[in-house]
Amino acid sequence: MSLCDQVQRWLPEFVAAGEPPLSTYAPLLRHLNECPACQAYAADLRVVEGALHDRPIAMPSPNMAPEIMAMISHEEESASEERLLTWDVWVPVLALGLALLITLMAVPVALPSDAPSIGVSLTTWIASLSETVKKDLFWAIWSGVFVTTAGLGISLALGAWDEGNSRRLSHLEQDAMEIMDRLWTRARRAH
Repeated sequence: MSLCDQVQRWLPEFVAAGEPPLSTYAPLLRHLNECPACQAYAADLRVVEGALHDRPIAMPSPNMAPEIMAMISHEEESASEERLLTWDVWVPVLALGLALLITLMAVPVALPSDAPSIGVSLTTWIASLSETVKKDLFWAIWSGVFVTTAGLGISLALGAWDEGNSRRLSHLEQDAMEIMDRLWTRARRAH
């Protein structure tokens, strides 16, 4: 970035502030005294600034506040709908839920009844357990891969966590509390 680019980046602020003779603007003033291109740009900025100061202040109409509040209300409603439908939250949650469901479905029904009684040896019980696992080996492996993938998705989502996610989580918690409060109030009124 050239010196002219740097000076022209700071010139609008300098002119809008009334060109104060501060020491922080000393390099800018030195360059401005030597560079015709920056002097022309500063002159254009002074014309714009003068036109802005000469223009009468326009007062907003009395109907403006309700219109703006209605627009803000509409924006908040659409923002809360967007927060509930973000894929980076629901995809890992859905994957984990499905993995747990499939894992629970893959657990053999006869497994609890195969537990060793006092007189049965441990090796017999382990042998019956290994036969049961061999039958459902596909489901056990599939469930393990699914749970691992869900865990990876959740950890990636948490790894990309930032301040915006914290705000969205806070809004989601507030929305959930409002919904629970409404449901609780309706349930109390019904009784």
